[in-house]
Amino acid sequence: MPRKTIPVARVKEIANNILANSTEDYPPESRLAIAGMLEIVLMETGNYHGYGYVPGVYDFDQDPPELIGDESRRKYH
Repeated sequence: MPRKTIPVARVKEIANNILANSTEDYPPESRLAIAGMLEIVLMETGNYHGYGYVPGVYDFDQDPPELIGDESRRKYH
């Protein structure tokens, strides 16, 4: 009989990989949709611990930080 569940940590791992490493297969709008769904799953299961931007997205030497890439490049903790 097939399994009916998947660990939340595995869902987060898959989503983080797509958000950080995807190319033309996932445009920014798609990555933001994945991030939104992942946030709901993490919050509903008590596993939300925030996220950070993938290095290179913001130039933190600027005040205020300047956006270099797009905000869809995230990693959830």
